[in-house]
Amino acid sequence: MIDHQGTIHKYQEAMGYSFAVLFGILNTTQANELIDKTETSQYGITCLFPDFPRFSPAQPGRHNNILWPMANGFFAKACIVANNYTAFNKELTGLTSLALDVDKGNYEFWEIYNQYTGKPDGGYQPVANQHWNSCRLQTWSATAYINMIHFGLAGIRLSKNGLSFSPYFPDNIHYLKLKDLIYNKSILNIEIKGKGRKIKAFTLNGINQEQSIISSNLKVINEIVIELE
Repeated sequence: MIDHQGTIHKYQEAMGYSFAVLFGILNTTQANELIDKTETSQYGITCLFPDFPRFSPAQPGRHNNILWPMANGFFAKACIVANNYTAFNKELTGLTSLALDVDKGNYEFWEIYNQYTGKPDGGYQPVANQHWNSCRLQTWSATAYINMIHFGLAGIRLSKNGLSFSPYFPDNIHYLKLKDLIYNKSILNIEIKGKGRKIKAFTLNGINQEQSIISSNLKVINEIVIELE
């Protein structure tokens, strides 16, 4: 990490790691080496690691060694780009737990979570040693999770000419249905079943397709069914 004076510090920074992969700064081998050596909490990667000296597990810094789901979403996407599915699974499972568990998000996406307890926690800032609240119903936390589903599990890839699909299902997921996705002038209902990454069958409105691609010119409602081996 580089500070405001240009000094380099040996801290792991979740967004920087993610962008190095997503923007193609690292090749696939380098990206996987980076991801494999990344320190993560029980619930996924923290914003920074380790704690700055003025913070601690008892008083986590607000923008420090604490969980921001927005950063987890970027890192999960980087894991998919690098084909590191083990690391992606951990981020997906972690954010699912943070959002759904009764003792954590309780079916809400909060702004920030404590990496040790998983509970919503706004962390500390040094001004007056203030402990901040974690805000409820955070869109960027929710969209981070949606991207894990759309980009990670469903494997939706956007291009100028259409959509392609590269789904991935871990062993504990075997079915996914996405309804009413608006794409240009069409509405997509997408059903995916099976497990793994290899597509066995791809149908568009009941017709088998040779490739798992749809045109950007589609209109009205379209039904897509993907079967994985």
